[in-house]
Order: sequence, then structure tokens, then C-alpha cells
Amino acid sequence: MDQTTTISPGERLARLALSLTEGVGPVLGRKLISAFSSAEAALEAGAEDLETQAGLPREAAVRLQVGLRRAEAELEALERLGGWVILWGEADYPEALSQIYGPPLALFGLGRLRAEDNRAVALVGSRQATDYGRRTTRQMAKDLAWFGATIVSGLAVGIDAAAHEGALKGGGRTIAVLGCGLDVDYPRENLKLKGLIAEQGAILTEFPLGSDPAAWRFPVRNRIIAGLVRGVVVGEASPSSGSLITARLALDFGRTVMAVPGPVSDRRREGTHQLIREGAVLVASGRDVVQELWPEALAGAEPRPLAAEPGQDLEPGLKAVFDLVEAAPRHADEIIRAAARPPEEILGRLLDLELRGLIRQLPGQLFVKS
Repeated sequence: MDQTTTISPGERLARLALSLTEGVGPVLGRKLISAFSSAEAALEAGAEDLETQAGLPREAAVRLQVGLRRAEAELEALERLGGWVILWGEADYPEALSQIYGPPLALFGLGRLRAEDNRAVALVGSRQATDYGRRTTRQMAKDLAWFGATIVSGLAVGIDAAAHEGALKGGGRTIAVLGCGLDVDYPRENLKLKGLIAEQGAILTEFPLGSDPAAWRFPVRNRIIAGLVRGVVVGEASPSSGSLITARLALDFGRTVMAVPGPVSDRRREGTHQLIREGAVLVASGRDVVQELWPEALAGAEPRPLAAEPGQDLEPGLKAVFDLVEAAPRHADEIIRAAARPPEEILGRLLDLELRGLIRQLPGQLFVKS
């Protein structure tokens, strides 16, 4: 069946029903569509025909019979949420994703996908990222946004969040791919970031509403990240990091794998350095990534001037305190000792910085940069 054929409303609902049926994954779903010439015909077939012609287990065939009702309910719930769904075979289904093995039958989303998202690069890495890793990832994402690239990542804390933040600060587009349903607020730390991404890019998942962030869903999610992009940059990764799964999938899909080097003594870089030893392209900036993926974009072009980092325009006393607050929580007493100034002075400046939105106070007199 031609993957770009116009899909009727009935066939659209039937494909959604296939995607929602337990035991019918992307590969078996397309096998059913091919065997019966359409998803509608597959849903109308008897359990015996489904088993003999497409190898669908009988219990899954029984579940398939009630799939249309669930699909209708899912569409109604999506509409209430302000979301949408794109089905495999529709014209606006991401072209790069459609070319991988086992692309999702359905993509649920918030925000909006655009044609320019075909120039996409993934920035992924450890949840337990260092401050250095977050800063370099954030700046790389900014640079790539300035060159017109869409940044794709997984909305996890650490490197993923820094990638999305950098794209947003650079005025570019970013896509977050979830390992749960659109309506599930995970991780809670990135709830505000999720809303910003939906406004300036898109949130995507193949999991229906209400799907919890079970561990098995994240490796499955990673194939979408790898499939959407031209290349994957691993910013910081231990040997057991899930971002290495994304890198391996990217290689399988014929994507370019890149990695950012760092201190050789840092275990959080061991996976990254292993990728480089195995042939990943070493990159240190967004410009390096553009040179590797879209060298034509560099012809006569320069990135925008670097925007000042938050807090650079503060008066010296405030700036000194701001510099003592880190991305990881730091106790007020520790900041006071490091500043070597009267406690009331430092606490007053911490309050000033908090009111300016530059830092946040957590329970227990802990402070972090916003």
C-alpha cells in the first residue's frame, strides 16, 4: 500500500484502533494492513482469518474487535487535551521516521510539527549530568537553533532538559519525545519546560493517554528520537546510559552519531568516549555538528552573536552571589561560607535573585539556578 495514499476517516480510525490494541505492535500492524489491504478490512475480519493470514494471536484478535470504540474515546480525550494524532500513511507523518524499521502506527502530539523539522538533530545524554555537560549542551543547542536546526530530545532531567532549553533560548524549534502519555506529567521537574516546548515546537509520543512512564517504554521511545533526525549527539553518558541505546539505533538507521568529549577521569563520560573510540564523530560545538550534517549551511553564514548568559548584567555584589548558586541544589549556609560575607547580606541577595527569577529556592534552604 502506498504510504502516502490519502486515508479516509474510517481507515484513519481503524489504524488508530490497531495502534491501541495490546499485542499489535507497529510491525504486526502494518502486516495486517498489507494482508487485508486496509486496516478497516482487518478490523472486520474474523479471528481465524486474522490468525491464519497475518499471524495475529487469537487473544489479540479478540481485543481488536473492540478497538474502534477505544479509538473513538482516545480521539475525544485528545481533543479535550488540545492534542492531535498523526497516523502512519498520512502526508504529514514525519518522512524520516517513516523510513525506519517499525515506525509507530500513531504519533500523538501537542504543539505543531513543521516542514523545517526535517532538519533535525538529537542531543541526548545522562540524567545525572554535570554542570559542564549541561552548559555545553545548552550552548550547542543554541548554536544549532541559530543555524535553523530543530533539536530533538527526550525531556528527561539533565542533558535532555539542557538541549530543549538551549533551543528555546536560541529562538529555535525543539521536539520532546516522551516515554509516557501526553497527559502524564513526567518528569515533574520539567513540567514548565514541557509547556514551553509545546508552544515553540512539539511534544510527541506513540503511547496513548494515561500511559505511565514504565521503564520498558524509554528504549522503545529512543527509536523515535533516532528516527526523526539526521544525526545524534551524545553529550554526556556513562557506560549504562540509555542515550547509548539511542546512538546504536541511530547507527542502525543510517544516521550520523557524534559525541562530545570531556574529562577522561569522569565516569559520566566513559560511554561518550567509548562512542568516539568506536568511530563517532567528535564535536565540540553546534558549528561542528552543522559542518558534519549540513555543510552547505555554513557557506557565507555565521551564527548569531552569542546572547549573554543570565546574570551577566548584574551589579558586582549580586553577580558574586549568583555565581555561587549552581545547577545542583546548594544550601544557603554553604553559599554564605563561600561568599565570606555577613549572612543577612547574602540572604538578602539570594532573595533579590529569586525575585528576579534567576534562582529558585527549594525546601530546606536549598538554592538552584533557574
